Order: sequence, then C-alpha cells, then structure tokens
Amino acid sequence: MKKSISVLFAVLFCGVTALAQVGGGGFDSTLDQLFEKTPVFTATLQTAMTGPNGSMSASTRMYYDHGNSRSEMNMADVSGSTLPPNALKQAQAMGLDKVVTIAPSSKTNIFMIYPNLRAYISNPTLSGAQSPGNLKVTKIGSETVDGHPCVKNQVVLNLGGQPHQFTVWNASDLQNFPIQINITDQGTSATMIFRNISFAGVSTSQFQPPSSYKRYDNIQELMQAAIIGHVGGGTPAATPAQ
Repeated sequence: MKKSISVLFAVLFCGVTALAQVGGGGFDSTLDQLFEKTPVFTATLQTAMTGPNGSMSASTRMYYDHGNSRSEMNMADVSGSTLPPNALKQAQAMGLDKVVTIAPSSKTNIFMIYPNLRAYISNPTLSGAQSPGNLKVTKIGSETVDGHPCVKNQVVLNLGGQPHQFTVWNASDLQNFPIQINITDQGTSATMIFRNISFAGVSTSQFQPPSSYKRYDNIQELMQAAIIGHVGGGTPAATPAQ
C-alpha cells in the first residue's frame, strides 16, 4: 500500500511538473499573461525542474486556447532523482502511468484524467481567474534557442499586489512566442522549452473530461479503486459523471 501511494504522489507531482506550474496545478493567470500575443497553440513541452529534494524532467503534449490548457503526460517520458524506484512499472500496473491535466480558463478547478482507468478527479483551486496585472518587460539580451532567434527578456508581472518574475526567450520567427521560460521560486527552478509549435485551432472538447469517464470526489477514492481494480485483474467500472 505504501509503495502504491508513493507512486500516486509521484504521478501527481509529474503532472504538475509537466505543466510547469511551480506551486500550482496548471497555467494560472500569471503564465496566461505570457501568451497574450499567441493565445492559441499546440506544442511539445519539455520541463526540467530542480529543487531541494532533487531534479525531475518531463516531456508532455500541450494544448492551449485563450487560458484553457491541457497537458498529456506519460510517465515513460519522465525521469529524475525524485521519482521513486520502480515507479513506472507500478504506475503501469495500476493504470496510472498516463495522465491528462486540464485547467479551464475559469481557474476554478483542475481535472486530472487517467485514460487507462477511464476515470478522473476534479481538484478545486484556491482562486479563480484574476484580472490582468501590470506587466513590465525588459530586454536583457539576444540568444538562439533551439535554432530560433530570440529576444531574452526579464518579465515582472504584478498581480494582486504580488510580483512574479520570469526570464522569457521570445522567438522572433514565431510571432514572438515565449519559446523558453524560466521560473525560480523559493529554491525551486523550472525551465520550460516549447518545441513542434503550431498555431492551428484547438477543439474545445480538449478542455473537458470525457462524459463516459467516472468522476471521483478525491484522489484517495480513485487510488482505492485503482488498487482494487489491479488486484481483481481489471479497472474500475466506468459510469457517466454526475
């Protein structure tokens, strides 16, 4: 049981890391501000995170549309010293190795979807979407990132009276898209690099959990169902969400 629980928290942590939101569950109002000029895109997001407890890196598929964000993560694409031994094998056995994280533009809740279990949970957030803050951008250099010429900027966003600071590399050949973002907060550093970027439209269905998937009230309930499903040689029965 203890090993299974450690795998669960590893999966959740990886989902958060893949979304590159330090201390949160998805793109919040702070990061949304960085995509005002390119509000619709899909991309491969590579995130490297280091902190007091070690490091972790993840590759995910990212969908974004005017504040709605979706990240698709496979634990096979996650590595790092903070990942428990045999975490991938345990997660695969329990159907927890693939997770889709959806943060609607309302910012009132985060959906954690487990396709292999045909189930999801809805986590309430501490606050909803906030009014646009005061954004200050200062050019600090010019660099090339992944073959793209970029303007390196220091970005300070004052949101709700609290400053948030980023280092952002805006690609001049991709509509000034923030192709690389670095965030440092309370001893933890996260660097995000976007690749395979497309500005084509994204279907609105990408930002809602499937109606045929079973909804759980909390992660403990889903975890228990996953354990029972594994022991019984199956997965939790899927019923429409209420």
